[in-house]
Amino acid sequence: MPLYGSLTLATELFPGDLGTIVNAEQLGTGGKSERVAFGRPSGFLQPVSVTFSYATVPAAVSYDIQVANEDVDALYIKIGNTTNVNGDRVDINTLTGGLNFNFLRVKEITSPGVNATVKVLA
Repeated sequence: MPLYGSLTLATELFPGDLGTIVNAEQLGTGGKSERVAFGRPSGFLQPVSVTFSYATVPAAVSYDIQVANEDVDALYIKIGNTTNVNGDRVDINTLTGGLNFNFLRVKEITSPGVNATVKVLA
């Protein structure tokens, strides 16, 4: 998958859609995934899940989950992180006073040294 900013349009996910933002690859420390945009009716919020899996168990790993309302690199904020070498599922609650955001991506903080796959369930 291309790194962040290398495509002109983000993949748009609607409630129930599954999108892959890292596809069996390594981003490199500091690398950012491709982003997804959330297509939803105005005012409609839904939970979002981000899943992480690895080709083999890495010695260490760290990914930040970042969101933004506008697809501008400097506007993305960290809302979560995973360091689980066995894979992980991070649920982001937007229903009860949670965040309202339009874009999501991940940033590799500590490279796993093995291929990773990251998926987003809208």
